[in-house]
Amino acid sequence: MVYLLHTLLLSAGDAFHLLLISLTLAVLPAAVVLAAAGAGIAVCLLMVMLAPFVTVVGFETVGHRHQRRMPGNLRAG
Repeated sequence: MVYLLHTLLLSAGDAFHLLLISLTLAVLPAAVVLAAAGAGIAVCLLMVMLAPFVTVVGFETVGHRHQRRMPGNLRAG
């Protein structure tokens, strides 16, 4: 929802946000695969809990600098 609001407010899509969403959503099927392979419920729930962690780490390592540059890029373009 945050990325959708960001896109609507700036009237521009962002490939970095799509990457973070994709990576976050890729972790969820991994939990299902682990469950199908016989992993315990605790391990599967841990995988589900880590899904938002992907977005947080991505934003804290790269995204905050990218976010700061976006309004300037929109004005220049």
